[in-house]
Amino acid sequence: MLSESNSGRRFFMAPRQHMNACIERERVVHLRVQDLVLCGVRPKVIYQVIGKQMSLNEVKRIHDSITPIPPDKRHGRNIKFENIHLISAPAHSLYIECFKLVKRALAAGGSRADALCSVWRIMADRRSLPFHADIENASCEAMIVLYLNYEVDDLTIETCDICRSPFLSAKSFRCMACEGTAKRKRQAA
Repeated sequence: MLSESNSGRRFFMAPRQHMNACIERERVVHLRVQDLVLCGVRPKVIYQVIGKQMSLNEVKRIHDSITPIPPDKRHGRNIKFENIHLISAPAHSLYIECFKLVKRALAAGGSRADALCSVWRIMADRRSLPFHADIENASCEAMIVLYLNYEVDDLTIETCDICRSPFLSAKSFRCMACEGTAKRKRQAA
């Protein structure tokens, strides 16, 4: 009887451990989303940065619970990305390091824009990438997300064929000033 009850316990142990691992993973992702919200990053950008490990609605729910935004200000211009893949290990470790600094800066009373600029400066300095002043069209936030979502070696400065402004480019990423194929076709004609 004892052996039967022991084997019964063992049978139920594996699913419980699996469930605990799932809960722990969700907790880590949730904390990461909270960190990004506290850093002032927008929900859609957070959704891209976390590699879609949580639904966009869940990200928005966390965002709204921490920083409630009036409904009239919720519909801002969103950055569009193509061919997003998961963050590479070096970019992920740098992301952790940088956003710890951002949290400290915000806790000390710094502004969101200054904090994001300082993160981009760290990233740019590490990989000899262009500083914010070199690219008029991109916000620091957009450049950080680009850095985190694409291979670092793939990033270059290009000039947009339509609006002739410089932008930080990666494979299959278009200029942020040009908002879609319809606008491109109208301007090209």
